[in-house]
Amino acid sequence: MMQEDQHEFYELLFRLLDNEISDQDFARLSDRLNADKNARRAYCQFMQDYSAMSIRATTGIHQQHEFCLQNELFDNNLWELLSEEEDSAPSVQMFIPAPPPKPTVIRKVSRERAIRTINKTSLSIAVASVAALLLMVLYVRLSGPAPYEVATLSDSINAKWLSDASMKPPVRICSSTKPIQLLEGVAKLNTDDGVEIVLEAPTEFRFVSYSEIALSYGKLFARVSEQGYGFSVATPNAKVVDLGTEFAVLCHIDGNTEVHMYKGRANLFAGQKNKNKISELLTAGLAKKVGRDDSAVEDISLQENIVTRSIDSKTSFAWKGQNLSLSDIVGGGSGFGGGKMNQGVDVATGQTAVRLSSDDTLTGLAGFRTAENKYIDGVFVPGASGGNTQIASDGSSTAAFSRPSGAFGGYIFNGAMHKGITTPQHALRLNNVTLGTPSTPAHCMHSNQGITFD
Repeated sequence: MMQEDQHEFYELLFRLLDNEISDQDFARLSDRLNADKNARRAYCQFMQDYSAMSIRATTGIHQQHEFCLQNELFDNNLWELLSEEEDSAPSVQMFIPAPPPKPTVIRKVSRERAIRTINKTSLSIAVASVAALLLMVLYVRLSGPAPYEVATLSDSINAKWLSDASMKPPVRICSSTKPIQLLEGVAKLNTDDGVEIVLEAPTEFRFVSYSEIALSYGKLFARVSEQGYGFSVATPNAKVVDLGTEFAVLCHIDGNTEVHMYKGRANLFAGQKNKNKISELLTAGLAKKVGRDDSAVEDISLQENIVTRSIDSKTSFAWKGQNLSLSDIVGGGSGFGGGKMNQGVDVATGQTAVRLSSDDTLTGLAGFRTAENKYIDGVFVPGASGGNTQIASDGSSTAAFSRPSGAFGGYIFNGAMHKGITTPQHALRLNNVTLGTPSTPAHCMHSNQGITFD
């Protein structure tokens, strides 16, 4: 099957397993299975894999050979031959023997009715055993399947959880019927199936399985790898089934659900549980809103910066999809704001500088210096003798600088201005556009200077 046909085929199978397939889609699936031998083979393989994953999700047992069908027990060619033989084999006449004659009563035998006595102790034990069995069955039905580990809390920034001090990276998270509440901050989770999830407070969620998360309210971003294909996010009135994507789900307290598709595709099923659902295929660049009461789906504007997509607690970095400004980092900012104009890095020391320490041209300072700025790896000056020049703190070097002079002046700073010994300070322009403004960020450095960022 072509890749597009394969995606559509698997979408129909997912809808069939979720009991959300329409009559029209069911007819399309049946026609494909009847007409295409490869489709039948793919159907059997899909159901085999799905059964294996369902057994693992139910039992929580993770073993290397937890469920498999040996090739000799599931030979596709054998089953095809048997099917053809069944269609072409001649009819066989069946011999049905005559029923045996009914027995005749020779004489009537009368028996005295036995008087049975019941042991009260045995009766009490039997009643207690039945009651205990009923309690066990009731407990299993009410408590659901035993929880099992499905994901890892890999990072967090200023996270505060409801009544659980143990929620600190790298704690493992289990499937559960009890929701987890993130009251403050941001948290990143990685599922065992290769799905990266970023949650933004306030959020309440729980893992139904390793391939599904239920979101009661809050903000969620998901980056799904090929291994996690089919991962789903369920809200009270919608369900998003991944088809290889990056997307955001916002479940508002008022009951409305928003889905913003950044990459790939996903299926959106709108409607509350046990009610008729509306199915739509979402592609990159689309955004939808599902209404609280009528579950109606409407188009909305895609918002690139509506959720946090990535975090790094070591640098307190949180990225919402906005453009990163290296000039802002040079000026002491985070890359998204806060940098100061004319602030930068002294190439001779690696320390933060806010003005020229000297108007003189400097020589004899070739080499690499680690920067004081946590977002900048370091600064360097190529040597006059040529050869390799170290350009990063991990020892990376290059010989690409051809016969540099080794002389430099000034410092690397946020902004775009020039000042010489006989030239007054003035702003720099390019194509009649003034540089070094909030809308046209820029940073300046003298020749024979270099900078590397973390």
